Amino acid sequence: MAIIHHRHIYEGLSRWNYFPNQKAPVGELPPSVSTRQFTPEIAALVASYDEPRGRRSARYDDVSYLMTRHNNVPRELALIHPRPYARLASKIWEHWDELGPLTNSENSAIKPEQHQDGRMFIMNYEDAQTRTTTALETSFAKRFRVETDIAGCFHSIYSHSIPWAAVGFEREKARMRENGAQHWSNELDSLQMAARRGETVGLAIGPGTSSVLVELILGRVDTKLREAGFVFRRYIDDYIGYCETHEKANEFLTTLGTELAAYRLRLNLQKTTIVALPEPLVEPWVVALGSELNSRVARAEDGTTRIFTPDAIQYLDFATRLNNETRDGSVLKYAVGSLLPHLDDGALFSVASYLVNLSWHYPALLPYLEVLVQDERELLAPYREHISAIIVENAKHRRSDGMAWPLHLAKRAKIQLSPEAIASVIASKDCVACALLFELHQADDAVIEFARETLNAGYHDRDQQWLLLYQLYYRDVIQRAEDDLSFEILRNHKVDFIPTDQKETDAEEYCLYVNNPFREENEPVLLLNDWVAARNQQIAARVRAQDPFGE
Repeated sequence: MAIIHHRHIYEGLSRWNYFPNQKAPVGELPPSVSTRQFTPEIAALVASYDEPRGRRSARYDDVSYLMTRHNNVPRELALIHPRPYARLASKIWEHWDELGPLTNSENSAIKPEQHQDGRMFIMNYEDAQTRTTTALETSFAKRFRVETDIAGCFHSIYSHSIPWAAVGFEREKARMRENGAQHWSNELDSLQMAARRGETVGLAIGPGTSSVLVELILGRVDTKLREAGFVFRRYIDDYIGYCETHEKANEFLTTLGTELAAYRLRLNLQKTTIVALPEPLVEPWVVALGSELNSRVARAEDGTTRIFTPDAIQYLDFATRLNNETRDGSVLKYAVGSLLPHLDDGALFSVASYLVNLSWHYPALLPYLEVLVQDERELLAPYREHISAIIVENAKHRRSDGMAWPLHLAKRAKIQLSPEAIASVIASKDCVACALLFELHQADDAVIEFARETLNAGYHDRDQQWLLLYQLYYRDVIQRAEDDLSFEILRNHKVDFIPTDQKETDAEEYCLYVNNPFREENEPVLLLNDWVAARNQQIAARVRAQDPFGE
């Protein structure tokens, strides 16, 4: 049967939240890398084939993607191999009737829901007005605010805690004592282990499946806190509680710590504070940036706003000084993000130059270059040497995003990289960076040689480069490993994770057909292959009608 029930969940997990893609307004991966062609139907095929004998015991590894935070300390995200990810996503979708309510904590700000762009998770932490309103409502008549988070939350999740959260500790313990039948949550446990080399500790950061499992577990913790009468808000693994007394604030931390410990999690004491209220809702550096920007924005009679070159440069100078004084805040990211919507076209070149220079020091700013240039590719043409230097610098520190974003920009602007930049990407062995480098076709032989060497390695070494190996297999320049049947399924359905254009595949068009709100309610939904065949027949009939003699 066609996948219709809870389809938005399946599409969210497969097409839109497979690779790390939860940030807003700029993403973790450059837009060159996309999973939009990995549709539910293809995921179901990848999930359903019989595992080769050798693979059954080896489990799978993933691609590491080190994303730089505002303090230049990298955070390890992951691109899970398609086979284990498809099985996880399929199992979550299959049991969403039961799983969905368990991931819908009223205290969670970031939980699974259908967004306009198809994603299930967007970590925008609420807009400023919503967050302010929430803080004012929850803090009323409270004297203390408690802030804390979970130490290494995703990397500390114990896979066996999935059934603990789904059915309860006692029921799961009884099942194990009696060797009873497995619950679907036990299957999720096993599938999660298979996606992480068979390890029982740690979830990959970034994929939508991991976020669902975190919400399942922490949703249970939220329930216990609510039952104890606490008022709080959770932002993924960050907790903000509001209490009447200092003693209650400490009680909140004690209760939270106890409930987390039941799932083998613990509080991060270094990030735990109790603050007397009232306190300002907005950080001082945010206020300072807002005042500075407002003083420099020119407002026209029609309500439009513009900031011109001198004011834009002075604003960035102010933000840079403020950043040097405020080491604990993402000042420059906030400043650049606030500036770009108001920027006058005449200021683009000067701001691009400033931003390129800042990006060498702070790779987290590189995505804003994409926002700045948009379709103005020529803005980046003068920065060939700069782009190459940024790649070399980030390769030294193994920052995946610091290589991936410049490579994406180089592709857009048709920039020829320096030999040193190319060599540094190859030497880094960074999977995403090497895959993007191949798309530039400036070092094909070197990339192919590295890929062929990897093909001769063991399972886990291959899995750590699976995206590169698949993309080169898709481009028909290397063979696939005999045991990786998922690659053949993906290529047969034209799944390209670094697509060269916006042309939709048959599977993508099928998603539009299934999701068509104007389809007759009782009209049977065709399966993918049947729909493609019927559509092709219709196209052929229209062609014959226009040219019945075949001329």
